[in-house]
Amino acid sequence: MAVVIPAKASHTAGGEMTYKFLRDSAGYHCYMVSLAIYQDCQNGVPEAIATDNPAYFGLYEGAAPYPFVRADSAHYSTSEVVPQLTNSSCGNAAIANGCILKKTFLLHYALRNNITGYTVVYQRCCRNAGLTNISFPGDEGMTLYCIIPSIPNTSAVFNNPIVQNIPIGRPFQLDFSATDADGDSLSYEFCSALQGATSSDIKPWPPTPPPYTNVNYTSSFAAQNPITCAAAPQFNPVTGMFTGIASQIGLYLVSIACHEWRGGVMINTVRREIELSVESIAAANYKPNAGGNLTLMAGETHQFHAAGAKEYTWSPASYLDNTHIPNPVGMFPDAGVFTYTIHGVSDSGCTGDDVIYVNVIAASTFMVPNAFSPNGDGINDYLVPIPVGNSDLTDFRIFNRLGNKVFQASDLYNARWDGKYRGKQQDMGVYVWELQFTDNNKQNRLIKGNVTLIR
Repeated sequence: MAVVIPAKASHTAGGEMTYKFLRDSAGYHCYMVSLAIYQDCQNGVPEAIATDNPAYFGLYEGAAPYPFVRADSAHYSTSEVVPQLTNSSCGNAAIANGCILKKTFLLHYALRNNITGYTVVYQRCCRNAGLTNISFPGDEGMTLYCIIPSIPNTSAVFNNPIVQNIPIGRPFQLDFSATDADGDSLSYEFCSALQGATSSDIKPWPPTPPPYTNVNYTSSFAAQNPITCAAAPQFNPVTGMFTGIASQIGLYLVSIACHEWRGGVMINTVRREIELSVESIAAANYKPNAGGNLTLMAGETHQFHAAGAKEYTWSPASYLDNTHIPNPVGMFPDAGVFTYTIHGVSDSGCTGDDVIYVNVIAASTFMVPNAFSPNGDGINDYLVPIPVGNSDLTDFRIFNRLGNKVFQASDLYNARWDGKYRGKQQDMGVYVWELQFTDNNKQNRLIKGNVTLIR
């Protein structure tokens, strides 16, 4: 298998950033920031998706001119395929079209108390080139940020997983409601998605400070009118409910703002960006969604996220804490392949089954393609190792048939060989690679293999 990353790669499909107040400590507020990014794993370039890890964060003071505080990076803590849901006569049902991968990054901050608060920002390019309502989307980046006020606060969190598909010509109802742990009042509205990063600087270090520029919507679209409907789509500012009847097939960028109010003052806004695909979806037999297949480490705990049913039954019960809820927790002490079936009953009484496979491996590792073709055609031009699980690459070396080293990198971001040594194209043939990394158990590991250079 060979992979490629162009200078820019349209795979970004939205995201959101939230945070949790942990404690006060000697004049500091301690927070955990959670960034969720959505990646197009059907049309996106696999190497571009891999390059999202680690994520880069910028921390700025919360008022103009937004003085820089620090830059940080974080590797993702969880990765899962988001169930693809749409409305059907049997409630929300899974469909096969599309693939969205959700990666979550966690970062801890100890913030010195101040009067302005702080802004945390993440930026990445580029958006899905197939978006209908954005001008030149393949050249547009994304900014996600959160405002941490000077007073202790835990941000609102959206209640429901994202819905990516709605049928054309039929009423839809999408719930963007959120919950606030502090009991703050919440209001909702459409908001503009934000530019950030560029095709020439796809992953800024550090991300840039506020203020941020709105994306450019195409004619007839706007932040408050993001999709084509038979009548203007409705958004309830009190409940966060988005309703309408879509009338044009396409892929639409939709951005929602949830505002937090305390004592009549807005103290934070949580944004969620999603891609909403309007499709011609024929009636089909009801089927719940068990979620995407998983690869986990032995000893790891995972919470499942089934969807599309009112009642659930998981079987077998092995390693699960509850077999009658959509999100049981599984603890897998040993390596192996485990198969689970969920039986779902919809709110209309329809029944169906779905299967999920859990591959439990003893330790995280890397996958390295066995061939690549660096001929400048934009296809398979680079050799890049791909992490399986949470692995930290420390050394990647490539040798020719004479044993001479022709490439070396000490981190995943730079581990991409273009088939050259000191600017000169290398001969076709078999090369030997060695890769050192730290696995999820903090063990140093060395793996070796061969790769064939083809032109």
